[in-house]
Amino acid sequence: MVYGKDCKGNYQTLCKIAKYSPIFPKFVNKRSMVSIERLCDYLFELIKGNKDGVFFPQDKEYSCTSTIVKKLANSYGRKIYFTKLFNPIIRFFFKSNSKIGKTIQKAFGNLIYDKKLV
Repeated sequence: MVYGKDCKGNYQTLCKIAKYSPIFPKFVNKRSMVSIERLCDYLFELIKGNKDGVFFPQDKEYSCTSTIVKKLANSYGRKIYFTKLFNPIIRFFFKSNSKIGKTIQKAFGNLIYDKKLV
C-alpha cells in the first residue's frame, strides 16, 4: 500500500474510516507499506543508477490495519474504539470468494513482501 498526502485508493478509505467511524475491528495483520515520498526517492535512485529488475520498496516495519486507523484517528484528534467483536465475522469472510469476502481479505489479510526482497 502506498500512503501519503493525496494518495488514492485504500489509504484514503482508511483515512475516511478514521475520521468518521466511532469503532473499528481490532484485528492483527501485517501489511507492507511505503510512503509516496520514499517510493519517489526509490524510483529516482533506480533511474539514476540505470537499474533494471523487479523491486519491492517498503517501509522497514510491517504495519497493521488497526494500528494505521488508530494513528490516523489520533492525527485527526479523534478517539476511536477498537473491538475484537468483529473478528469472528472477519475470519468467516476470509473463507469466502464473494465480493465482500474479497474486500475483507484485502482490508484485514496479510499482504506483505519478504523483507529480504527490498
